[in-house]
Amino acid sequence: MSIYLISLPFTAIISLLLGSFVLSRNPQNTVNITWFSSCFSVAVWSSFFCLMISSKDADTALIYARICNISVAYISAFLFHFALAITETKLHFMLRFAYTGCFLSTIFGLSNYFLTVRPISMFNFYPKAGPFFYLLTFHFFFFFICQQHVFMKSLKRFSNEKRNQIKYIIVAVSAGYALGALAFLPAFDININPLSANFIWLYAPIISYAILRHQLMDIRIIFRKSLIYALLIGIITLIYFGFVFLIGISFQNMIGSKSFVSTLFIFGIIALAFKPIERRIQFVIDKFVFKKTSDFLRKENEQLMDAIKNQDRLKAVATLAAGMAHEIKNPLTAIKTFTEYLPSRANDPSFIREFERIVSAEVGKVDGIVRQLLEFAKPVPPKLETTNIVQTIDETLHFLHAEFMNHKIEVTKKFSSDNIWIKADKTQLQQVFLNLFLNSIQAMPNGGVLIISALFESDHIARIRISDTGDGISAKNLPHIFDPFFTTKESGTGLGLAISHGIIKEHGGKVNVDSKLGNGTTFEVTFNNAKTDK
Repeated sequence: MSIYLISLPFTAIISLLLGSFVLSRNPQNTVNITWFSSCFSVAVWSSFFCLMISSKDADTALIYARICNISVAYISAFLFHFALAITETKLHFMLRFAYTGCFLSTIFGLSNYFLTVRPISMFNFYPKAGPFFYLLTFHFFFFFICQQHVFMKSLKRFSNEKRNQIKYIIVAVSAGYALGALAFLPAFDININPLSANFIWLYAPIISYAILRHQLMDIRIIFRKSLIYALLIGIITLIYFGFVFLIGISFQNMIGSKSFVSTLFIFGIIALAFKPIERRIQFVIDKFVFKKTSDFLRKENEQLMDAIKNQDRLKAVATLAAGMAHEIKNPLTAIKTFTEYLPSRANDPSFIREFERIVSAEVGKVDGIVRQLLEFAKPVPPKLETTNIVQTIDETLHFLHAEFMNHKIEVTKKFSSDNIWIKADKTQLQQVFLNLFLNSIQAMPNGGVLIISALFESDHIARIRISDTGDGISAKNLPHIFDPFFTTKESGTGLGLAISHGIIKEHGGKVNVDSKLGNGTTFEVTFNNAKTDK
């Protein structure tokens, strides 16, 4: 059995599975859509490549060869679109050129001027390039160069986190193109066995992992994990098929129809060996590739994970700081005014008394604002204290006053009492409300109404509802909004709601969401053991 008859279907399966999984995590994101499309095209290519080289009939092989090579144009076009999406680059005219090439390849690919087939020593049949096949080859490599250019230019625009992701994708895409390039050569009468085509599937898990998890790990950690599992899958596959093949030969006459039981037995043995093999591969990679111990890399990974978990808090702090700038500006203006008059009225006792009173009060305001910001930003364990949840909501809304004004959002408050008390960490509650308010603001880019209600119910439950008149959330996305790294925003981390959900659970509360596309969203947060002054 040719290794191609194993590796090519395996490439198709891996590409489809990984592409579908990435798409399912965020089906509205262009990055996920284009990556799935490129994976689907690779699956088509590998499937029909396998059918072509194993075909016994020239006419059938020709059909397979044309479909196989037409899909090559779509691979390069989708990967170029993926490059533009993930780097947030706008090159619409080049994108049109890429998809025009796909259209022309589909049209011309049906003629003998595109390709014919011929038997070669390595396979039953293989494409022989026609005049239009040269255009396909140019399209394939031209847009590879364009992708690399887009990736390299984007490195200057992004932070270290995003830059690591782009660097890693550059390496993986380059490897994928390099592995596929040899498949062109026999079509031009260069009789080199395209063995590299057996390993094209390796780049798919690497890039898929980078898309979904780049926020957690830097490029070295992603590379390590992807390489481990890519090698592991390859080893497991070879062992599995090797055992099945050997047992099929050795015991065919003895076992007969019961060979399926033996196959399951072998699969079970390999599954038990999975973890030891993983550990051994990990040890070898850690020692010889990274020159570091597994413990060191694990600690490094944990530090990176802790850092990214604090990223959402830092974004919230930046928003708070913008709101606080307005609060600090007024005290500083008062201090500046009195300071300008001080030289001319230094001998005026009443002015000095007024100066001392106002400056002291205004400095106290600034000090309180800065202290609050620092407390919010400082990652400390939850400190449960009796907290007025209504006051916490009011203070958070006050910080976002400028944001509401800029986005033309009308805020309506409905509180059953001015004092609803719960045991909570005030700064963490502020983070929860800040994330929910910011989500509402982002859902109403053209303005709208934000309604916040806080109700105390007789069974000692505090119920907070935050309703907006924004775009709403689709039914298919609604179950995933609290999943880490799930986001429909191009630049979102997908951590805001996940962290907020965790904070609410730590406080013994619950959060429910009601939303429909076009009809706004309502978040309802409930806390037990609440009390009120009434």
